[in-house]
Amino acid sequence: MPQIELTKAEPGMVLAADVIGPGDRILVTAGSELSVRQIELLKTRDITEVDIHEIAPPAGVKEISSELLEMMAHRFRENGDHPFINELKRIWLEEASKK
Repeated sequence: MPQIELTKAEPGMVLAADVIGPGDRILVTAGSELSVRQIELLKTRDITEVDIHEIAPPAGVKEISSELLEMMAHRFRENGDHPFINELKRIWLEEASKK
């Protein structure tokens, strides 16, 4: 489970550990998919790092380049973490990686 700076967190990333705030209060639970709103909330609470699950390529895809992941993040940056959007991301990555 890699720990990344919150400034590098992207909507759709899945937390590998609870995010604990002041007073040992859980701000976001492990297993949650980060949304733009949650990332902004964590920034206001002075959270600087989060533990995320490794991003696994879709089944049948051997490797996804960092350029492809950046392109996907750019294309879907305004869409939050709706299940339908997450499925579109998965399909887009699968198709784009075949090219």
